[in-house]
Parts: sequence; C-alpha cells; structure tokens
Amino acid sequence: MLKKDELRQDMFLIGPPGDYKRRLVNLYAHLTSREIQFLQISRDTTEADIKQRREIVHKSAVFFDQASVRCALGGHVLVLDGIEKAERNVLPLLNNLLENREMNLEDGRHLIPHTRFDALLKEFGADILKSWKLERVHEDFRIIALGLPVPTFKGNPLDPPLRSRFQARNVQNLERDEVVQIIQKVVGVEECKVKKIIDLAYALNFSKEREFKNFEAHSGDVADVPWFVVDNLIGGAAVIKKFEEESGRSASSRAIFKLMYPFKGAKIDKLVSENLDPENIVPGSTAFELSPPPLPSQLESLEILRASVGSNISRGILLYGPQGCGKSTIAEYLGHLTCSSVCVIQVYKDMSVRELFQSRTTDKLGNTIWRFSPLTNALLNGDVCVLDGVENLHHSVFSVIGKLVQDGDVLLPDGVTRIGGGGLKVHPSFRLIGIANSSDLKLTPELTSVFFTKSVEFSGEDLEVLCSGFDPNVRKIVHVGKELAARGEDGDKGCGTLARALSFTQIKRINRGVVAHGRDSYQQVYNACLGRFLPGVERDTLVSLLGKHGVKKLKRGEAVNDIRVELDSVVVGGKRFKRFPDNKFKAKVPDGLFFNINAHVRIMEGLLTDFFAGDHLLVIGNQGVGKNKIVDRMLQLVNAPREYIQLHRDTTVQSLTSIQRVEDGVIVTEDSPLVNAAKHGLVLVIDEADKAPAHVTAVLKTLAERGEMFLPDGRFIGRNATGDSGIPLHPDFRMIVLANRPGFPFLGNNFYSVLSHLFSVNPVSNPGVEDEVMLLKSYGPDVDDKVVRSLAACFSELRQLSDDGVIAYPYSTREAVHVVKHLQSFPGDMANAFGNVFDFDSWNDENLDTVGGVITKFFGDLAIGVSRDNEWGRSRWGNTWAGGSGGTGTAGLGGAGGPYRLTDGNPVFQVSPEVKASVPPEIRLMARDMARKAFEEKLKELKMSKYDGNVYEDFIRPIRPQIQSLRTVLESLQSNAKERKWVKHQTSGEFDDSKLIEGVVGEKNIYRTRKHEKPEVGDPIVKPKLLRLLVDCSGSMYRFNGYDRRMDRTLSSLLMVMNAFKGFENTVKYDVFVHSGDEFDYQLVGKDSPPANEKEMLDVLKYMFLHSQFCASGDNTLEATIHGVKDLGKIADDHDDVILLVLSDANLERYGISAKEFARVLTLDNAVKCFCVFIGSLGDQASRMEAELPAGKSFVCLDTSKLPKVIQKIFMTVIE
Repeated sequence: MLKKDELRQDMFLIGPPGDYKRRLVNLYAHLTSREIQFLQISRDTTEADIKQRREIVHKSAVFFDQASVRCALGGHVLVLDGIEKAERNVLPLLNNLLENREMNLEDGRHLIPHTRFDALLKEFGADILKSWKLERVHEDFRIIALGLPVPTFKGNPLDPPLRSRFQARNVQNLERDEVVQIIQKVVGVEECKVKKIIDLAYALNFSKEREFKNFEAHSGDVADVPWFVVDNLIGGAAVIKKFEEESGRSASSRAIFKLMYPFKGAKIDKLVSENLDPENIVPGSTAFELSPPPLPSQLESLEILRASVGSNISRGILLYGPQGCGKSTIAEYLGHLTCSSVCVIQVYKDMSVRELFQSRTTDKLGNTIWRFSPLTNALLNGDVCVLDGVENLHHSVFSVIGKLVQDGDVLLPDGVTRIGGGGLKVHPSFRLIGIANSSDLKLTPELTSVFFTKSVEFSGEDLEVLCSGFDPNVRKIVHVGKELAARGEDGDKGCGTLARALSFTQIKRINRGVVAHGRDSYQQVYNACLGRFLPGVERDTLVSLLGKHGVKKLKRGEAVNDIRVELDSVVVGGKRFKRFPDNKFKAKVPDGLFFNINAHVRIMEGLLTDFFAGDHLLVIGNQGVGKNKIVDRMLQLVNAPREYIQLHRDTTVQSLTSIQRVEDGVIVTEDSPLVNAAKHGLVLVIDEADKAPAHVTAVLKTLAERGEMFLPDGRFIGRNATGDSGIPLHPDFRMIVLANRPGFPFLGNNFYSVLSHLFSVNPVSNPGVEDEVMLLKSYGPDVDDKVVRSLAACFSELRQLSDDGVIAYPYSTREAVHVVKHLQSFPGDMANAFGNVFDFDSWNDENLDTVGGVITKFFGDLAIGVSRDNEWGRSRWGNTWAGGSGGTGTAGLGGAGGPYRLTDGNPVFQVSPEVKASVPPEIRLMARDMARKAFEEKLKELKMSKYDGNVYEDFIRPIRPQIQSLRTVLESLQSNAKERKWVKHQTSGEFDDSKLIEGVVGEKNIYRTRKHEKPEVGDPIVKPKLLRLLVDCSGSMYRFNGYDRRMDRTLSSLLMVMNAFKGFENTVKYDVFVHSGDEFDYQLVGKDSPPANEKEMLDVLKYMFLHSQFCASGDNTLEATIHGVKDLGKIADDHDDVILLVLSDANLERYGISAKEFARVLTLDNAVKCFCVFIGSLGDQASRMEAELPAGKSFVCLDTSKLPKVIQKIFMTVIE
C-alpha cells in the first residue's frame, strides 16, 4: 500500500466478507497520519451521495460537497466500502477523478489535478482561477476501494473501465496462528477452549479455496459449504469468556460455532458432529428473573445470547425462525437483561439506507433538514434497537449496518453527520437485534459477518407449557399443530403452512372464544386455517387430523335472524353488544342498504364477539360474497365511525401512513386515514388488502402486534407515546382488513400468509340456497318464486363446479343479485339478464358448454333460447359463422349438409330431415369433399391416419375443461413470476412519493417505473417444478378395461397432463414412467423431450395400451415407487418441487405389500412429494389402504370417469 501511495495510484482491496479489510485501511491511515472518510456503497447510492447534494437554505438552492469532493480538495483518503453493491453505471462517474483527477461539479466548479492548477496559478493568478471556478485536487488525495470477489460472493461485477483504474491486492484472512494470538492476548481466552472451532473454520475455508482455484476439483459437497467469516472467531471467543464468567461453566463449542456459522446441510452437519462437542447447556441452570418466565426452549438461547449481549463482540444479534416461535419475546428479554429501552422498527422491502438512518424534510421556513431515524436515536440514547423483518432488507444494506456494529462508526446519509470516529458518540449500551422469518431469510457469509445468528424454534414442549391452563378441547388443537409442524419439517409445505396458521397467538385467541363465549373450537380452527378455501388435499389432511385428535365439530343450532337496536346496546343473533355513543365523527358511521339473512347475522355475531374482545379482524373470502356490506352493517349497528382505505398495486408505505404535499416550498404532512383512526379511536377498514404488495402491508405488523408504529415523518404511534412526536394509540382503535382468499383464480398477493396470525380470521362464503333465496327475494320481490329458487340452485351448482376445478370462475351472490335486479326492472328479459353475467364465458367453448349445461338444467331454453341482437350468438344455419348447427357452406355440427363438424360450444339444435333433404345432391357431394380434404390435410400435417385422428379426438373431448383449467392456473403462476416491479431512482416515469424533498431541491432521479426486475449476480436461479407420473401398465389394466374403462381413463389423464403443460416448460416439467409385470423403470416420456404435437402424444398412448396388452402378469408397484422416489431425490435440488404421482390398480395385498410398507416407501425421501391414486380394488382393499396411508397422500378413484379430475386436483394443490 505504501508503494502504491508513492506511485500516486488508487488501490482496491479484494477479499472475503468481514471487517479485516476495513481495519487494515484504518491502520494504514493511522500509521501514515492520513485522514480518511468512508463512503458506504449500497444499491441506493446515487450521484448526489458521491459528488454534491443540493439543499434549500433561505429559499435558495445550495450545494454541499460530499465525501469524494471533500477528500479530493482536502487531500484525504476516500474509502469506497462495498463497491460491488452499487447499481450498474453509478460508479463510472468517478472514472475521470480516478484517471485524471478531474471532475465537473453540479454547482459549476471544476476539479483539476494539482499540477495543472499550479501551472495555471503561476500564469493567471488566484482571482482568475476563482472566476473560472477551478478547484485544485490535492496531491495527497487517494481512493481505496474495498470489495468482495464477484461472482464468488453476491454483488455486481466490476465494470472493466473502473477496474482498470485500480491497483488490486488480494487480502486473505488472517492466518490461523495470528487469530489464536489475538484471542489469547486481546480477548484473554486460552487456545484449548477455541481450538476445535478454529480448526473447523479453517478446514471449511480451505475446501472452498480449493474449489475456487481448481474448478475441476469441484465437489458437490464442497459447493454446498458457505464461507466461514474468520473475523467472527474473535467475537466468538469473547462470548465464551463472558459465558464462563456468568455461568461458571464451559461453553459448548458446538453452540458457539452455530452462533457464528448457522448454515445447515449434510456435509456441514457431519463435520460439526465429528469435530465439535455436543451442546451441554443445562436448561434452568441460570436464573432469569423475567416476567413472564422464559419458555423451556428459550433458556438455551438466552444462556448464549445473554453472554453475546454482555460481551463486546462488535456484532449484531439475529434471531430467526418460523412465524410465531417467540423471536420478539426473546428480543424483549434481551432488552430487559441490558436494562435498556426496546425500540422496535418494522423493516419493509426496498427500505433504503437513508430511510434506516435519517429522513429528510423541511422546517417552517422551507429549509431542507435531516431528521434522525429511530435507529439513529437508539444509537445515541443507548437503546436496544430491534429490526423486525431483516429478511426484507436488500443485501447491500448489510455492509452499512456492518460498519456500524463492527466499528461503531457510520457516516449518515446527509453526508455530513458522523457517528463515532470523532463525531457523535455511539452509546455503550446500544445493541442491535434483528428478527427474521426463516422461510424468507437468505443466510449468506456477508450476513454472518454483521450478525451473530441464533435459530429460534417453538417446540412442542413450549406449547404444552403455554397451553397447560387452556380448555381441554383447545389443548387437543396443540397436538394437531404439532403433527402438522412435524410433517412440515419433513418437507410437506402444505402442512407447514397450516402449522403456521395455528400459531400460539391464534390458539390463545381460540381458547378465549371457547371459554368466554362458548364458541366451537373445531370451527375456529377451520376458520383460522381457511379450511373452506384450502386445496382439496390440504383440507382433507386438516379434517383428518382434527378427527384423529378428537377435535369435534359442535352441532350448530339454527341461526337466530334477530337484530334489535336499542339506545346503548344492540342484539345480534341472540347476543347483546354495546353501542358507541354519538361523537363528532358521526358522519363516518357507515349507512347502506342491507338485508338480514341467517348466514350474515351469524357472521356478524362472530365478528362482533371478536371485535369487543379487542381483536383486529381479517374478513376474507371470494369476490361478491358481501364482505364490505357485512362489515359496514356491523359498524352501523354498534354506531362505530370508520376510516376507509382501499389498497392497490401502487400503494406505498408512505401513502399508507401519511399524506405529504408542498405548500410555498414547505413540506406539509397530513395524517392518513390510518393515523386518524389510531389517534381518535376509529375503526380502520382496509379494503382490497391483497392487492397491495405484501411488503407494504407488512408494516402493519407492529401496529397489530404491539400497538406501535414509527411513521416516515418521524412521529411514533404507541400506547404510551408522549411528546411532540408521540401519538397516543386510542384504546378503541381497531383494524378490519378485507381481502380475497389466496390462490387461483384470484390475482392478489397473499396477505393471509404474512399477517393472519395477528388477526381473528373470519372467512365469508356465499350463503346457502335458502338464505340466498331470501336475499334474492329482497332485491326482486316481484320476480317469480320459482325463478328465484331455480336461480339460487343454479348458482349453487356453478360454485360447486368451481370448487371441483371444472370451471375457474367462482360465481358469487353478487352475480345472482345482478340477474334478479335486472328481472325486477325488466320482467321476462331472461336472455339479457343471464347474458350480462355469462357473456364473459362466450369465447371459451369448454366453459360455455359447462355453464350452459347447468343453466339449461334449471331453466331449459328460457334463459338461452333467444339470440341477443347485434351480438355473437349461436348460429342455427346460414353462412355467417363457422360453428353452431351448420349450414351448407360453413362448418358446424353437420347441419344441413355442411362440410365437416366444428362445435362452437353452444347448445345443439337438430336440423329437421326436411331441411336436409332440400339440399341439392351436388352441394352434398361438394360438402363431403370439403370435409375429406380438410381432415386429410390436418392429418397429413401431423402425419396421422384418419383412424388416429378419430381416436385422439375421442380421448381429448371429455377432458378439455380440465386441460383448460390447469392451463389457466399455470398461466397465472407464470405471470406472477414475470410480474413487473417498481424500479426507483429513474430520471423519468411516475413521481416517487418518497422523494418529495429531492423534487423540491431539483434532483433528477426522483421517478420510478415498472420494469421486469433483472436478477442480480448471485441470485438463486428460478427452478421449475417436476411432476413424475408413474403409470400402471400391467396386464390387469388391459383385462379390466372393458369392465370399467380404467385404461382409457388413465390414458385420458396422461393426455390431460401432456396438453395442459405444453408451453410451460420453464415453469413445470413432467416425465412419465410405466411399470408392469415386465419392468418397473421404463421411461416413456423424458422431462426435456415432451411430445410436441398430437401425433407424438397419441404414440405415447398407443405404447401404453400395447404394453398393457402384451406384458407378462405380475406387479412392480412397490419397486417402481422406490425407484421413482430415489431417482427424484437425486435431482430434487435442481427443481423447486419434485412430485411423484403413482397410478395403480394393483391389489397390493395379493402381492404381499402391506399399507405400512407402502406408506414407508411414499415417505422415503422428504424432498419428494408422493401421491397415490388407486383406480381398482378387490373388495374394500383400496379404501383400507387409503385409510392406513398418510392423510392426503392417497386417493381411491373407482369411478374412473373422475380420474382426470382427481389428478387435476392433486396437480393444482402442488402448483398453487
């Protein structure tokens, strides 16, 4: 470094994560008596952060030099820390400063090298140079860049022009003996206590170095081993020392190692178990005088974490684990242990470094000022700062946080204020704790260089302790949750999701409802898990486990349709609730049209029970079921004023929490509906919550959980908030969130999975037929009773078809009401009344056929027998449209001599023999010739015979609705993956409301645009799902085909898969293996070479049929399944999900295969999701097998006509 300095060259120190490079620069500056300034680079770094920032002072724009300019003029060392974090094409603005020491500044000045400036000074004098706005770059100015090697680590690669201007030095980790020496002399820990940890750390990194340097020696095991941050060893030794001082016992080397290196994997687990002693922390060995007392599993964590907090480790602490496992509780405990105040900040996605440390606004005179954030205040005041939602932070933010916790030094975003290093002092009591959801957290070596990490798990023992005083029926729910969690850990994502829905918070809420209000524990669990809307497989699993553990559904009495409003109370469904007195917000009490029906009164009774118990409510359901009307009616009954906000795609954290505008150059902040409701005790109704990005609605977490929220303008909502910036939370404040249910066909984000555990979940479905009849009669009192009843029954059947996956759209009460209102105003206009609802399906032949069949079932030709004027309808004859019954010149269903058959999906009309006879013979001959040529051309194109074409059509015709339904789901899945994102810091586009101040001062990159987000270097590759069909082609399939068409249905099911998945190869892949008495591992279709057209698909079906016809007798179901599970297990890491579906008609017991043995095979590898469909049975063998196999893993389909629907149900469950 001295040599490069002598040569006036800029340096680049490249090396692994950790603070060693930065400490090396500090040491160099100290030895050479040079002043240094750090510029922490993140993806949010812009030109204004590097060169000059514009501020408004006394109504004028004034430029303030930033670090690079100050260093250039003052001859200091500029350190660019985290250079790989910068977005593309930002840092090249330094190229000329690096190369020629020249730079043009925004205020009109020009930086020039000292040699050129000195020469001009002699020639023209200082006044002339000042008038020319020339500034001298000091001869001692240097730039030192610090960065990670990319792509070894995550970040953007160096731009070649930028790289070429630096002199590089590879800064390796400290040698092992040097680390031992520091630990002994500085920390005061003997080598014997850390020897095993140090040896394992260096062994891991040595294997990685060999991998990087010799690609041919690449090992699959080594590739899965992340880098160990050697700098952590010194902090780990400090924790060991503190632990021994506090407990009087030796710390477990394994526990300390996991604190520094949280990564898991077969290779890592093996190395740890072979080289480190098991954890020997004795629960309860240390007294924790806390209230409430720590849970059993938390004692171990607190032993280590208390030592970490008490020692000077120069690291934050990150607690990560599943939702509801007690992370926040442990963070609170740690705050109490340090006797410090706890400040909780909800972190959201796209939160920038600036928002984390400072916010920018104006004073009363319009001058721009910078305000400290809660994190910065905690730094100065010595509080424990909890960052909740660390998984949402961009990885570039960690380099800035790293300098703060490692060095106690950070330059704030205003570019002037420095905390530590001679500026404001970091309070010695300050501690930083992160909380992250393990399902979304990406553990990286860089993250472990900033935080010591601790996995927090909520054990079954914990639940037993917490629920020991609960109602006996509720304690049974704990066992359901434990079994769901166990299955989730074994790789069943559906069960894992259900387990998270039954968090302790929800179980506690259920217990309160059972004990205080006599509510049905079964129904409350079903509601909390959204049982009504679960995919079939998961719903069956939940119901099965509830029955297994004795959670029984109470017999519900008839709903009491009783609503009586009195002066200070209201009776709803037999229960009395208080009414709020009138106040100045009376105008905000909703008042709308509402008709009481039994189902809605029962829902309102449940909502009001939870409302007055102090819960926030989540009302969730399909569209058009009356969510808004029910909530408004409920609030009207109790005289509760509300604030209403409707979320959408472009809702931001800023718009949710405040309304900002500029008046006379001053930023004026108005309270948003959220703040008004919190301040005055109103009900906040948040509509369309699923339409906003999940990271935006996530900011409601601390408000719902703790009654606290930091606002972007610096204010704080809290129960005990005081001062000018404090907003006391009113005790009557409630949130009611309305959302559509998650999953297809709804296109929203999954609000339920993010925050449902903090709300009382209340699903709303369409009412039953009798209730719907009552409701429809209220809207159409003059409509004939038979029509109303038929309409309710018709819509009920359509909804069932939607639930079964036959049609995609979930028809709701709203559509039925629309039909009745039309008939009330225009009696007899049935065609238009139905057309207004069902014309959306007029371009989908399969849907139109299905829906039309249901309508015809209840209304005959009444609703659909009349063509609508000037619109596309059915063509009975004539020459306008192909399709319909057909004429003589167009294709239809044969018609009056048309050339060939072409259905339009409309109901069939039979042309009379007289009309057919009237067609001249030459026309009939011409029509036959046209049909023959069209058919032969199509077959010639596919190289199929006429017979082949007919066979293919016979197979595909009945399954077209299932194909369309599956393809619709896949299209939704693919479009979600390709959804555009907001990209900030643009020079054109839509104004970014978080950059209002920047717009005032005249900055350029204040816009945002919707773009397809480019993956960053190091981001995980999006992997496709892989579905494998293991199809039974044994002789019995052929033999019994004439009896129940089982072979035909199996072939149809396979044809459904081949057609539905065509074109989605990047999202979902499939392959097909067959088994019979001859073989168990024959690959019929490869995942990378699926059939491309109808002929190839038919060839697959032919092979299966012939194989079954000519194979030897016998069964290889078990062998084929074992092979499939093992084979898929080998490639599971290459796919997002791997699924094995076994189709068999085998009588397994006949071949000595027990259900227990088959269940063992299906669960052989947790990474492989296995399902089995039995399509034949000897007696009740199939039903017995299904009962003994794991719930949701097996299906009996003896009616083989339903087989395609069963397979579609399984696929949609996995895909969704």
